[in-house]
Order: sequence, then C-alpha cells, then structure tokens
Amino acid sequence: MYRLYEDDGVTAQYKEDFAYVAVKMNTTETEIHINAEIEGNFTLPYDTAAFILPQGEKRKLIIDSAEYKSGDQIYLKQEEI
Repeated sequence: MYRLYEDDGVTAQYKEDFAYVAVKMNTTETEIHINAEIEGNFTLPYDTAAFILPQGEKRKLIIDSAEYKSGDQIYLKQEEI
C-alpha cells in the first residue's frame, strides 16, 4: 500500500487538517486491481487521478471494481475519518 499525506502546505494546521490518499494494488497474470481511498478532513485541491501503465502492458486495469484504460481519469471520493 502507498499512502500520500496531503495538507495545505502553508499553515500549521497539519495535525488537524489533513488527508491520506491510500492506493492498494493486487495483480494477477491477466489483471491489475487498484483500490484508491481518501481519508481525512482536508479537502484535496484535486478530485481526479490517472494511473498510467507501462507501454506494452496487456493486463486489464481494474480500479475500484470498474475496468479502465491506462491514463483514464478516475474520480476520487473522499470519506471523512
């Protein structure tokens, strides 16, 4: 799992106002499964992300149970902790 920490980068509110973007990945011979979750009370300055696969990658890209192509924009849904 990869966890990205986000805050406003300006104020000293990083202990109270923050978010984590957690990305989990599992792979098989035919599929790449990615689950992205956002936790926290900081509103991210973006609401989409894109996952870019290496050129020549043939496996299906499954993000949060839906199939995508490399580079497609996905919408991130934030849940408050």
